[in-house]
Amino acid sequence: MHIIYCVFITKVTGALDSDISVCYLSSWPVHPYRSATSLLIEWNFAPSLNNVTSKLHELLRHILEVSSVTVKDVDECAHVALRKCSLQAECNNTMGSYVCTCRQDYADVEPSYTGAHCT
Repeated sequence: MHIIYCVFITKVTGALDSDISVCYLSSWPVHPYRSATSLLIEWNFAPSLNNVTSKLHELLRHILEVSSVTVKDVDECAHVALRKCSLQAECNNTMGSYVCTCRQDYADVEPSYTGAHCT
């Protein structure tokens, strides 16, 4: 099992929803007086990107330092720490989530967690 170290942003997390985790990933300068920040937002369900964007805009519109919000889907399959696929499974990125499927000649041991345990 992989663990992602996250600095939780409690004000943002609490304002969005109780089933949401917000993790700080990185920041970088984009202008002498501005910086960009990358956050990982994790839901227990797959929301639409429009829903995420509108909720973040609503939350952040009162913070003068925030000039724009961009929301992009994360490719969980490209980051081992973000997916729970067996080594004998293929990972397929979907909008807001991913799907693991056991490779040919491997059996899915635990169908309730498709592709997580292939033998």
